[in-house]
Amino acid sequence: MKVNNTIFSLNKVSSSNLNRIGGAIYSADNVYVFNSTFEENHADKSAGAIYCEKSLYINVPQSENGQAYKTVFTNNKAASYGGAIYVKGDTKISDCIFDGQKLSNSDGGAIYVEFGSIEIKKVNI
Repeated sequence: MKVNNTIFSLNKVSSSNLNRIGGAIYSADNVYVFNSTFEENHADKSAGAIYCEKSLYINVPQSENGQAYKTVFTNNKAASYGGAIYVKGDTKISDCIFDGQKLSNSDGGAIYVEFGSIEIKKVNI
């Protein structure tokens, strides 16, 4: 899945959804995000904004044709594991801002990586 120049705002996954994960995006495949905004998304369980079963790449590569990317996560919320992001694979994140992510309990206020490696560059959390 590739997401580019998109705003995800006020999305919610609640108890009526069996898994209750991934407030804005739930993907069983790799996810590539460029120049997007995730604001006030909510999941009753995990991953307020993005739940990814495989690898997640945000603003990687860092530019395309000289264009710089910036992705912003603001006030996303989950009950457990990953206020903004929950990933089960390798994760590369560049040029992002995480502001006001909320987690009711457990681990990963902004980012939770269950398996795999994580590489973070030019990120403000």
